[in-house]
Amino acid sequence: MAFALWKDDHHNDHVVASELSRVAVRNAGQMLDGVDYKPPGRLYFYDNGPRHTIGFTPDTFVDVSDTWTEAQDWLGALMALVRNQPYDRTKPDGAMQAKETLARYRGSSCGAKYAEALWLGLPRTAEIL
Repeated sequence: MAFALWKDDHHNDHVVASELSRVAVRNAGQMLDGVDYKPPGRLYFYDNGPRHTIGFTPDTFVDVSDTWTEAQDWLGALMALVRNQPYDRTKPDGAMQAKETLARYRGSSCGAKYAEALWLGLPRTAEIL
């Protein structure tokens, strides 16, 4: 299994990163001389959030409620590093607030408190009757 950014985005670097990830995951055997490589059976795409991602409709949800605090701390520490400031858990920045809003929304889509959304694009049968 592998993960890559969604292919349609308002930021060109995200579009390029998505395509390069897809190509690398599928063709790594040609680049890794002498390494026995088998491409992952599933490549999940994730969105980059509001105002970035275009046309993302998830078909897979992952309940991240149990690890939410750690995920928010990681994002907060990253954003503080980018801004060259100390991380203060009591003062969430805009990125953390947007991520929480999106995770709560995704969670409400699947019955979890917080969820990450992915797109696999692999239709599967389901026994519903």
